[in-house]
Amino acid sequence: MEDMSGTRVYEGDSIVRIIAGDKLISNDMFEWNGVDEFGGWITLGEISRRLRQLGYEDVYYVWEDTPLRGTIYQYGNYRPECWEEYGKTKGYA
Repeated sequence: MEDMSGTRVYEGDSIVRIIAGDKLISNDMFEWNGVDEFGGWITLGEISRRLRQLGYEDVYYVWEDTPLRGTIYQYGNYRPECWEEYGKTKGYA
């Protein structure tokens, strides 16, 4: 299984939801890179490292939704732990 830890998740026109277990985590809890007036980006690996620092246990989900499509990523459901694509969406528009 390919680890997707280096995959970037972008703010901007995306809606990004970060979920640990059954808790929705505020995007403000993370340090986003390249922040400008439209938002920034963060890698999936940075998200899982920060969630562990905050004391959250696996399984994690990141839902990145754009107007026309989206991707859901999952971490920690398999061993060795890695990020993987969990599903696709049709976007929020």
